Amino acid sequence: MVGEDDAEKKKVGARGSTLLSGGEKLRVEAIEHSLSKDVFDCGIRVIYLAKGDKFKGINIGNTINLFLPFRYPNYNSLSPARGPAIFSYPWQDFMNIRLNKTKKDIFFRYKHRAYFYVPYEQVPVCLTSEELATIWHFPNSFVKTPGLSRVPSRRAEAPPNLPVAAVPDNLPGVQAGSSDE
Repeated sequence: MVGEDDAEKKKVGARGSTLLSGGEKLRVEAIEHSLSKDVFDCGIRVIYLAKGDKFKGINIGNTINLFLPFRYPNYNSLSPARGPAIFSYPWQDFMNIRLNKTKKDIFFRYKHRAYFYVPYEQVPVCLTSEELATIWHFPNSFVKTPGLSRVPSRRAEAPPNLPVAAVPDNLPGVQAGSSDE
């Protein structure tokens, strides 16, 4: 009997915590890792807009999947919150009145950056500085992102007729008549 109690104490731990499964232990470690970082309230909006002839419905799914790497069940995650409702029957949205109203509301909130303040208040996502940096630094050419096509670009010289502002003489550390050419 005495041996059983000692073994049970070792299982439970020195602090008397409950037994955690492997997944629960990973969650606790992730929370402890995030505790030391600054936390910010964030609201991210993404809209896919295109003219009628250029609109491709497949890009809606690609836009939603853009944040797929940031969706973890039971963790801090980014997921789509809303969009235009899909009505199954014509009598549910006569002449697309509700659909058009929803689209206008979404665009208004996007245009006015309405997220945190009344009357547009929504529940923000709390992200640490590390998570924000992960979102901000978009994938480069070494990271393959299916569904996102790269835009070809090249470096070019500045135009010769680009206006150049004169440096005022009264700036500290600038000597009169000097140039940085």
